[in-house]
Amino acid sequence: MELTQELLQSLFTYDKDTGELRFKYARGCRKANSLAGTFHDGYLRTKINKNNYMVHRLIWFMNYGFIDAKKHIDHINHNKLDNRLINLRLVEENINHKNKPMQKNNTSGYCGVYFNKKSNAWFTSIPLNGKNKYLGAFKDKEDAIKCRKEAEIKYNYHPNHGKTL
Repeated sequence: MELTQELLQSLFTYDKDTGELRFKYARGCRKANSLAGTFHDGYLRTKINKNNYMVHRLIWFMNYGFIDAKKHIDHINHNKLDNRLINLRLVEENINHKNKPMQKNNTSGYCGVYFNKKSNAWFTSIPLNGKNKYLGAFKDKEDAIKCRKEAEIKYNYHPNHGKTL
């Protein structure tokens, strides 16, 4: 059975205010109106006809009638469980990378800024076209952060880039 917008609308209800996708009908041990999806790798996934699907991609398809397999659906606020349409956008991979949360191992408190003990300086860089572009070395951390912020604006990074939940 081919996945279609009509099929999804017949199987699920979607609440645009909460981002919740719910099953319309009971099946097996699943009750009608139960939430669709189980937590896996930070996202909600659910099965349709023995195939696994990411819930946010189903929501996009259900509401817009298309999905481009080559594109990503970005959770704008970085919360992978927030599937409200206002928090989802269909983007190319390179655009999706311009809206990433800060990595857990970050020690400077700002993306692309790190302290180099050997040089006793704050280094900053920014990913561009699959490569890391060196922006400079600074004695003052605030100068490094300022340089990185300016680069994010120049290279059209999303304002949420580097923010944590």
